[in-house]
Amino acid sequence: MHASLVHRSEFLKGEDHLTGYQIRLGRLFNPASGRSFVTAIDHALTIGVPEGNEDALGTLQTVIDGKPDAVLLSPGLLNLAADKFAIQGAPQILMRCDFIINHDFLAPLGATYRQIATAEYAARLGPMRW
Repeated sequence: MHASLVHRSEFLKGEDHLTGYQIRLGRLFNPASGRSFVTAIDHALTIGVPEGNEDALGTLQTVIDGKPDAVLLSPGLLNLAADKFAIQGAPQILMRCDFIINHDFLAPLGATYRQIATAEYAARLGPMRW
């Protein structure tokens, strides 16, 4: 189990409060196994659109139908698909706010790291805040 995650039974035994961080982790990690299944669908941001994923919204729906605990998205895809997460039982949202340049076709950009969204922007879009 993740060291920062306080199990509900520990909370009931005498912990007087949980932090927001612990609450968010509790939504993401299975308390019995300490594991979480997160599907990344942010590849187009750094390596281009993978073959077969040209329909980003259709691919995202297929991922959601697989019932992951969370989905890692780029800000653009989250803007297009926020309604898919606005229902009870939807996966948690993790938004990519930065990326490293890890493909030759991005090398001409001249930097190896880019911030693409601020924490404030991410909070307005609704993903989990760390």
